[in-house]
Amino acid sequence: MTFSINEMVANIRKAIDDIAPSVLDSFATDVNAELEQAMMHAVESLSMELPLSLLEPTVISNDDNPQITTGDSGEAVVELDEKFIRFIAVRLNGWKGTVNELMVPGSDEEKQQRSAWSRGTPTKPKAMLDHWLLEHDESDENEGNESEESQSEYIERQVLRCWPHEGMLERLVYVERPTVSGDNLTCDLKEEAKKNIIYRAAYIFLEGKKESATADKFNQLSML
Repeated sequence: MTFSINEMVANIRKAIDDIAPSVLDSFATDVNAELEQAMMHAVESLSMELPLSLLEPTVISNDDNPQITTGDSGEAVVELDEKFIRFIAVRLNGWKGTVNELMVPGSDEEKQQRSAWSRGTPTKPKAMLDHWLLEHDESDENEGNESEESQSEYIERQVLRCWPHEGMLERLVYVERPTVSGDNLTCDLKEEAKKNIIYRAAYIFLEGKKESATADKFNQLSML
């Protein structure tokens, strides 16, 4: 959803006033600026915590041209968008099932996937979040500047490793980091989650002001 930051800040102020009248008046700081900052933290934390019923996650397929390469143990390596913050599900063409839970890097389960004798099958596929050094070509950035030579460097990117490698990506579902454009904030939460944002932002703000008793009430409400 997309909503007005100013309107949301006003709603947060109202929620605090309804439960703890005059609390905001006791602070001499720029309350609106602090409430806006609390709201940003609230949206990002709730994007990581709320159930699927309150999410509108990002969905991509092979038609969206994700960068897919082959890893050192034959797995598919899907390069993730820089705004990626939470995994939901992945499925490659040829898999008989969808992966909803990821392996832990460095675990015995990962070691099994790196062996041709024990890795995942189309019936029981596996996936894991990881970081990978990808070659970044600076030639385009230097185009038109004859005094600089084109060069390549390696950058670390977050990737999804998938076993077995079945070629094309059928479906990848994930949550993106919220973005701001002017007064508008866009996130992968549903409209119904606005109340959760209001309560969580109120909690974050009040907790920072040492108003723990009132803050706890809002934190409980933020997860309902």
